[in-house]
Amino acid sequence: NGTDPMRVVVPEFVARTASQSTVVSGVANKITVELQVSVDLSGADGSVITLSNFTGADLDPVVTLEAVTGGNSGVNLFCGDDGTSRLGAWDIAVSTLTLRFCPEQTMHAGVFYAVAFTITNPLHDQESPGLMIEASGGYVQMEAV
Repeated sequence: NGTDPMRVVVPEFVARTASQSTVVSGVANKITVELQVSVDLSGADGSVITLSNFTGADLDPVVTLEAVTGGNSGVNLFCGDDGTSRLGAWDIAVSTLTLRFCPEQTMHAGVFYAVAFTITNPLHDQESPGLMIEASGGYVQMEAV
């Protein structure tokens, strides 16, 4: 914070996990993402979280986000392009889900947040593709595998 002169924090994901509800091909699969960051991410500075490498997943272009018990209302942090809360944007061409922060929302440093969404698994066997998570905004750029 601003009251501690020269205190510097490297922007990073302090904690990050992703889990799924099923490994069965061709069925609905709830993906839960849990995050904790070292610096605030805010809609006021245009912050965005990008989840990528969902190879083979099937989603609608507009993804409805789901609340997670104990997730600190993480679902309410994000808005669709039109400003509707609890939405993400799926880009099938690059297998990426973009979560834009609502203008008035902030993911506070040191607080654990979680959000979920449902995909349809591919119809064939595959190994986990190694999901990638990135955050960017007016003041930060961070990524993690």
